[in-house]
Amino acid sequence: MIYSILTPISKRLRNRSNALLAAVIGLVAMAALVSCATVNLNELSGPATQPSADDAQSRQTRSPASLLVRKFEPRYETNISLLQYEQADEYLRVTAPSEIGVPVLLSTRYAQTEHMPILVQGDGRDFSTRRFVDWGFISFAADFDKHVHILEGRFANPAKPGDPFIEAVMTTEKLDEIGAKVGDHLILVYRHLGRDPEPIEVKIVGSWSPLDPKDVYWFYEPPYFNEGLMVPEETYIDVILPSWREIGYEYTWYTVYNAGESDIDAINTGISQIRADLAAIFGEVKIHVWPPDILTQSEERSNSQ
Repeated sequence: MIYSILTPISKRLRNRSNALLAAVIGLVAMAALVSCATVNLNELSGPATQPSADDAQSRQTRSPASLLVRKFEPRYETNISLLQYEQADEYLRVTAPSEIGVPVLLSTRYAQTEHMPILVQGDGRDFSTRRFVDWGFISFAADFDKHVHILEGRFANPAKPGDPFIEAVMTTEKLDEIGAKVGDHLILVYRHLGRDPEPIEVKIVGSWSPLDPKDVYWFYEPPYFNEGLMVPEETYIDVILPSWREIGYEYTWYTVYNAGESDIDAINTGISQIRADLAAIFGEVKIHVWPPDILTQSEERSNSQ
């Protein structure tokens, strides 16, 4: 594999603010998020940051708006397995839309690792000569290539088990911030509790920016992805997740529905079923509805009948 043993260093998760879901008139969005783990490095420390449900309101301007299904379990022993991921992916992309019962306008999925230290420069794999520059994570978003410009270089090719490094793209803003460029090899340092740190070598093959930052596709505000080393879905699913179950921080499924006032009751019925079905896969999940009065409207209708 692309990993080896490093001199022990501790872990942290850098505290960052996340911006959430976008929505437009007559759209309902659904996302499922699953997470694990925190990280530390040397004397640096900080609390793990989860996307706030309240932050979603910054992207919500009209109703009905979005449905957000979340699960955060920052403990290694509860992180999901590849089988659970595949079960949830099949359910949320194929079965869940029928539970909601309204047409799908857009569907995507997303995953990211925990934050890890980024090392740059240095002499080959002599990590003592490398320099810590920031924190970052490995991530993928389905249909990413349809929604971004490649400003320099190209999109990353899928990795296979046994490759000496994986390919990724980063935003130009982040590359400039850490003093790296297209063509550079970066090292992300991963350490699972109770094990020595391991390097993940990543070659940056392109820089990117969003085609339309206001596109409903961006379930997070695009600047959130500045810290991401974006890889193909195959790289994440075939190389990252099977090799390091504990490395996952978040898994997201996001679906936009064409819904109107008449669909409110059906949406709430669907939410209840989705909650139960996801609980069978993941355990307890949290579901947030924007605007919050969608549920109230359904209850008022029931009480008036």
